[in-house]
Amino acid sequence: MKRPLRLVLYALLATTAAFVAIGWLAVGALRARQKPRYAETPPAAWAGRVEELRLRTSDGEDVGAWFVEASDPQAPTVILLHGKGGGRGARVAAADMFTERGCAALLVSLRAHGDSSGERDDFGWSARHDVVAAVAWARTRRPGARVVLAGASLGAAASVFAAAELPEQVDAYWLECLYTDLDSAALRRCQQHLPLGLGHIAHRALLVGAALRWPEWREIAPVARMASLRAPGGVWILAGGADELATLDDARALAAACATPARLVVIEGAPHDRLVAYDRAAYARTADELLLALRALPR
Repeated sequence: MKRPLRLVLYALLATTAAFVAIGWLAVGALRARQKPRYAETPPAAWAGRVEELRLRTSDGEDVGAWFVEASDPQAPTVILLHGKGGGRGARVAAADMFTERGCAALLVSLRAHGDSSGERDDFGWSARHDVVAAVAWARTRRPGARVVLAGASLGAAASVFAAAELPEQVDAYWLECLYTDLDSAALRRCQQHLPLGLGHIAHRALLVGAALRWPEWREIAPVARMASLRAPGGVWILAGGADELATLDDARALAAACATPARLVVIEGAPHDRLVAYDRAAYARTADELLLALRALPR
């Protein structure tokens, strides 16, 4: 073989090996815990009325939570779940929205986040066990009270993945800024953080790494599981009008895939996972509508 041809082949092999290695490492980084476990302190405004909890999941994780009792015995328990990289403190503003209306609030730090155990974060798939544990706790603590699962981004995905294990245990799903599938979510994040065509190249490397290291990648698709959400109070899908990570097209596709009647609410101008902060009034109106719909249900 002539030397120039050998050099070209060696270069191709080295490029291919580097491409695969980058994909392999990137998938590992995506699934790894972003921050070491850290103490989570309830807000000072909740002093005297918040209960700090530890929940044990069916697969052995230790999950941190806060509970605020309802001021209205007839109001539902709202379980609030945060987005990727956050903790239960990120859902305090949303919890306030519901506790001000008499509801109980259970805020959970999903595995590999906050003070919860776990080193792997697979975009809500394994965290479904955390959701199941939270619903079981809420049902035991307030038997007879309705339960609302209110997840944002990662927390919304975990709620959807848990639905098949929660028949007749959830009265309404409140899903904010939810992605349709992990493939498209990864592509958007690559495009957001990398210039020009590099985002597509990085996405291709991720697909190669996922094929070798994470075969469940393709199964992590909330849109394929929306039909499993059965709730008498319906499925409430909240989207930000300026969300570039979980787009309005995603929200429409999720709503269309539901078997249970779905209500799509768009908060105009809101970016990803910032709905309460961006437009508190619109969020409050939607919370009022949800609670009114739940009160209208027969007991």
